[in-house]
Amino acid sequence: MKLFITCVIIILFVVLGLSFGAQNDTQIEVNYLIAKDTFSFPAVVACVLVAGFLLGWLATASGYFSARMKHGRLLRKYKKLQKQLDSAEQ
Repeated sequence: MKLFITCVIIILFVVLGLSFGAQNDTQIEVNYLIAKDTFSFPAVVACVLVAGFLLGWLATASGYFSARMKHGRLLRKYKKLQKQLDSAEQ
């Protein structure tokens, strides 16, 4: 249920961002470090939305996978210690 609510919220933000961008059909100038170019506002909003989503996912995924690896190591250590305890009791 939590995953479903999270997906609905993400989809809601994506639709909200794209609908906002689609209503503003203006051209904006984007300055890079060495150049500048003109893009439509919906394209910039969509690119920033996707980039933000990917950066957020990468930041969250790195912490998640790190915690999963630590959990696996601790579980193996626990099983090893449990086996030693069982053999010491006999």
